[in-house]
Amino acid sequence: MINIRLTAIVVASIVLHQALSAGAAEAQPDSGLPVVEANDNRTPAGVLNGGVLLLELRAGKGVWNPRGQGAAPLQIEALGEPTGPLTAPAPLIRVPEGTEIAATISNELPHALRVFGLCDRGGAACPPLEVPARERRDLRFRSGPPGTYHY
Repeated sequence: MINIRLTAIVVASIVLHQALSAGAAEAQPDSGLPVVEANDNRTPAGVLNGGVLLLELRAGKGVWNPRGQGAAPLQIEALGEPTGPLTAPAPLIRVPEGTEIAATISNELPHALRVFGLCDRGGAACPPLEVPARERRDLRFRSGPPGTYHY
């Protein structure tokens, strides 16, 4: 069985770059936002059942501290699974080559979300998935040839 890995390393580096260079808001101690946890990319997201990966992701706002304890945490937007924390980088999608992926993306943010890279691979670039504020979108696609892909 050949495995491919779809990862969100680029997404996390973009978030970090924006957070540190564009002046992300420093989180207040009583912000009430959930903590964005570090994702070590060892546990794949979703449930593989009968050759189909059932994947649920949510976008939300949280508090992240990439500079370590003692530094002011940042408010960022991140992805996570519905039953877990928001993570940086985003949840790892790891499946056998050719697996059908049935994904649901929920946007808990107060503005539209644009997701790139969740599509069939091997042809032309796919259009981004638009998810309006406080809505969700479903999509289905097949994993591509072995490799590392970003979303």
